[in-house]
Amino acid sequence: MQEYYRIVFSTDENFVNYLAVCIQSLIENSNKNKKYIISILAKGFSENSKRILSHFECENVKIEFYDVKEKLKELNITGLKEDLHWSIAAYYRILIPFLFPYDKKVLYLDSDVIALDDVSKIIDVDLENKQIGAVIDYDTECYTKKRIKYFKEKMNFKDYKKYFNSGVIVFDVQKIEKEKYLKQFLDLLKMGYTFLDQDILNVIFEENVKFLNLEWNYQYHFVFPQFKKLYNLSVGEPKIIHYTTAFKPWNTPENVLCDLWWKYARKTPSYEAIIYKNTSYDLIKVLKTPISFMYRFYKIIFPFSFDKKGLKKKIKLIKTFYDKLR
Repeated sequence: MQEYYRIVFSTDENFVNYLAVCIQSLIENSNKNKKYIISILAKGFSENSKRILSHFECENVKIEFYDVKEKLKELNITGLKEDLHWSIAAYYRILIPFLFPYDKKVLYLDSDVIALDDVSKIIDVDLENKQIGAVIDYDTECYTKKRIKYFKEKMNFKDYKKYFNSGVIVFDVQKIEKEKYLKQFLDLLKMGYTFLDQDILNVIFEENVKFLNLEWNYQYHFVFPQFKKLYNLSVGEPKIIHYTTAFKPWNTPENVLCDLWWKYARKTPSYEAIIYKNTSYDLIKVLKTPISFMYRFYKIIFPFSFDKKGLKKKIKLIKTFYDKLR
């Protein structure tokens, strides 16, 4: 048995309260006889965020914070792109082999998941000499022709049905050739992929992934009947539920399986803040459309603008406002 199990999250200020729910579920279903280190990556932490997340430290669980600014600078990683749906924080999982070079295995989790079983079990899975373990992306069975063409021509990906979801990944840190891995990442960063870091990770580990059982990344949108028929969900009870798509438990609590998320949310110090932020969700949906349009419009005209400095300020302001509505 390992001396400790490391679980890594990457986040920003907008997701701290939702990450708290995930950590609550993880600790509640942990093995009290095992030790866990929860490492949280961000580009700076407010004191309030540290206070909220440090609340979860207990006898067998340690909480650590990693400010990634220096590591990004050290590795000369620049030009990270984001849009209204993808945060820069999505890239931070790329840093795992460099931040924890002496660990054997590291589990990465997105912040929009809950654990219903002890995650040490997934870390202990035999990866059969592969560099990572991940779960297939459920969407593969219903990709459009356009998406399949993108895989072949843009990504040069051999078999799109072996495309994995990057929300739950076990990294075998010792098997990853770090210099090669960094060079691949920096080269692929220039490609302008649609799904940013997820596409990059799939290209890097295409031949080096052990596919894990589906219950370890039960991708929420496929519980709906019209989708369930498209994929053989050969699972028993989900061990990790991943609330994919924009329909999150905090903004659509009436949806199936969202009650499980709220069961853990009630036990966190973030419960009232989550409710307060989402009581005006209908208004947020109305506001997001024009804000999204303005953001994209300004981005399109930016190369042709004579006042790039002024337009850049507008884009930054709109992005900040949008983030507050998330």
